[in-house]
Amino acid sequence: AKPGTRDVAASRAHAFAALGDAAAAYRLATIAFARQLGGPLDAATRPRFEWAYPAAHAATVQAAVAEFGGSTELVLAIMRQESGFDAEAHSSADARGLMQVIPPTGRQIAAALKMGAYTDAALLQPQLNLRFGAWYLAQLLHEFCGNLVPAIASYNAGPQAVKNWLAAHAAMPSADTDADAFVEDIPYRQTRQYVKSVLANYAVYARLYGPAGAEPELPRQVPRHWRGNINF
Repeated sequence: AKPGTRDVAASRAHAFAALGDAAAAYRLATIAFARQLGGPLDAATRPRFEWAYPAAHAATVQAAVAEFGGSTELVLAIMRQESGFDAEAHSSADARGLMQVIPPTGRQIAAALKMGAYTDAALLQPQLNLRFGAWYLAQLLHEFCGNLVPAIASYNAGPQAVKNWLAAHAAMPSADTDADAFVEDIPYRQTRQYVKSVLANYAVYARLYGPAGAEPELPRQVPRHWRGNINF
């Protein structure tokens, strides 16, 4: 974009962010500042990164992570990939809301959390949707001993599919536990790209909102064993 155009885009993105419209700021910033977002994060580019990687629904996310465990940055990374911060997002597979929870999974989460009155329509409520998504993500992280790669893959494809892939990968004659190799071996193209995108989101979120100067730790290996605490 031309300098003048970028100035207008920056003003608009700033206004959207100030109004709490993370989805609009994200959409605008990812288009208008695509080149800058592919470069380094520094003092000059930080506002662009914050518009493109907003700490959306921060209080709700932090409360859910405090309740269930996990990582604020990872929840934000998943939310960015799943819905682009659109609370009314509704996919062709009937996934709904900020964390794109499908109704059958929503019902199972509601049962696990011992919720009384619950209907599928509630999945479009940001606070409930984020709480459900954070609970599910925390369960997946626990299932795979805290390893981000299979947990992220499971959020997209389901834990049973990921367990099958881990077992098949480990059975290969030349296989090791290298995380990058496992990701490249994921047979579902959508899930393979999903894992890469969420990990990239997570790395940016960790630099933006994590401890100053701390580099995000991405897994170099994948687990050969898992706990068996969740399978939906």
